[in-house]
Amino acid sequence: MATIAFVAKNQSGALHKCLGVFSDNGLNLTRLESRPVQGQPWRYMFYADIELTQNNKNLEKEPAEKILEVALKQLSGEAEDIRHLGTYREIN
Repeated sequence: MATIAFVAKNQSGALHKCLGVFSDNGLNLTRLESRPVQGQPWRYMFYADIELTQNNKNLEKEPAEKILEVALKQLSGEAEDIRHLGTYREIN
């Protein structure tokens, strides 16, 4: 699992484009939440948990960290601010 936070650009379809980055890279979001950005009315920080398991067909070809790195680089073109909060192993 990995957790990131990002602020989508303030334009039509921006969140759709941001989420499309994960779909295009075969990454499954297990959680998506939004929180207001302090001092910036109508701006939101989105927090997302990303599944990095072998169930992902792309992970059969590339390591999870590499796919995540590529996705975050692509996301940087669609979002104003990106923060990789951490990568961790999910405990069942």
